[in-house]
Amino acid sequence: MANEHKVETKASVDSKVVETKKVAAVVPAGKKMWNDMKDLDIDVFAIVKKVSDYFEYAPIDNNKCYLTCKASAALPALETTLGKGYQVNVVEKYILVEKV
Repeated sequence: MANEHKVETKASVDSKVVETKKVAAVVPAGKKMWNDMKDLDIDVFAIVKKVSDYFEYAPIDNNKCYLTCKASAALPALETTLGKGYQVNVVEKYILVEKV
């Protein structure tokens, strides 16, 4: 055997497999309730606006819908707008909206 050279070639490529999964964003119950009510029409002093014009969502507890109020006169209008399916309570400086 005349001058045989054994050459080893090793093709080692580190490959990473990346799986992408589409995961539906989980919306907390309080935020979902806010999303359902923020675009409703609210009648304050005979001026029709949206609920989001008078109230803002406060992310205090993900399972409950806490709101802050820009004008306290809008509170009775919120109760009327939401109807009997919701209970609206003032809790310290926040407004708690719950489904009945």
